[in-house]
Amino acid sequence: MDINQLRYFVTVAETLNFTEAARRHFISQPAISSQISALEQSLQVKLFRRSSHQVRLTEAGRAFWDDAADILERLEAAQARAVNIAEGRVGRIAVATLAASPSRLGRCLSAFYQRCPEVQVDVSFFNGRELMHALQEESFDLYFAVEGLLPSQHRMTQLVIDRSPFCLIVPRGEEGQVTPGDLSSLRDRPFIATARAEGPVLHDQVLQICRSLHYVPKVVNLYNRADSVLISVAAGMGVSVLPASIVENWPRDEVAVIPLDTPQKMVSIAARRRDCSNPAALRFWDTVEELFPPEPPPRRQG
Repeated sequence: MDINQLRYFVTVAETLNFTEAARRHFISQPAISSQISALEQSLQVKLFRRSSHQVRLTEAGRAFWDDAADILERLEAAQARAVNIAEGRVGRIAVATLAASPSRLGRCLSAFYQRCPEVQVDVSFFNGRELMHALQEESFDLYFAVEGLLPSQHRMTQLVIDRSPFCLIVPRGEEGQVTPGDLSSLRDRPFIATARAEGPVLHDQVLQICRSLHYVPKVVNLYNRADSVLISVAAGMGVSVLPASIVENWPRDEVAVIPLDTPQKMVSIAARRRDCSNPAALRFWDTVEELFPPEPPPRRQG
């Protein structure tokens, strides 16, 4: 017994006509009759009663019809699933991202879901220190991070997805008291920052920007999440400096966002292992590259 015999049998059972079944399978009527006879011999049961004018299923044939149709349906589903997995249309992807992730990840998830709704995407949120460990362990398929978090000896393919300028964040109503190019007027105001132990790249970059703008911040609160910083500023507890990408979706009736006169930017990246073999993850990476095309290499001087 083989799969083709099952297919021929099901078609004859559906049509009760050997000639029509042969036509549908593009073979001769004697050939399909021979295949049905071979199937009956293999099963050692009679599947059809034939006469010169009529073809009928036996009781055994009627029962076998249901099972054969089910086998063929399951085989087709298995074949389709295998092809979809190989082509990345189904499966599972593990993504690691910063808790204060910009909306670029959301854009990628939305676009990918439209193309591959059967793929399960598991997103794990981390602070900067935790994400550094995850990058070192290479335990996820994809990462959404910032430049500086990747270990020096990494095996990652990375792509810049955002260059976000930094902004001063003050309670609503205080924006008129600040000069964006000189923050020295804030020297007596409490400064709220992210803890270096939780996010070393952001913490160090913020302090560097403050120094470049003649400002030594009076740090009174350190938080492990950027949204906690924003909540504190909105409550009037102090001021802060954060990338615009983190603040872009925060209600503007609670805080004032003032662009700073500084060239520094927070560079957000997407990354994947170079040896990634997960077809679904590679298909997701294709989506990331379509939304955020790789930047051209810098031009050589001279």
